[in-house]
Amino acid sequence: MSLNMRPVREEWGAPTSLFLDTDGAVNLLAQVSDSLGIAYGLTDTDDGTEVIIHEGRRFLDYVESKEFTAPTAYRLLKKTVNKRCLACLVQNLKGLVDNWRGFVDADELRILVD
Repeated sequence: MSLNMRPVREEWGAPTSLFLDTDGAVNLLAQVSDSLGIAYGLTDTDDGTEVIIHEGRRFLDYVESKEFTAPTAYRLLKKTVNKRCLACLVQNLKGLVDNWRGFVDADELRILVD
């Protein structure tokens, strides 16, 4: 049996400002996933909350689509959030889709909300 040692690099993608509190942003990712029937997991880490979306490509396809809008996101959250802040977050997410596609691994997308 052979043993090996090697360096590991964790690569972080382009960020977006949340414009919402952490719970609101995590809830948005969860509600979008739920609305699409996509399984997801949440893990609290030292760095924040990691959201693992199991069909990352389909999730990003929806975020990029014309159907994903600030009013749609507002309805999904079912709670009071600042509509203008939510609109900024939705717009930023749409702009990051191409970058974030490179972080889909085995069709999972891991997003750290910190």
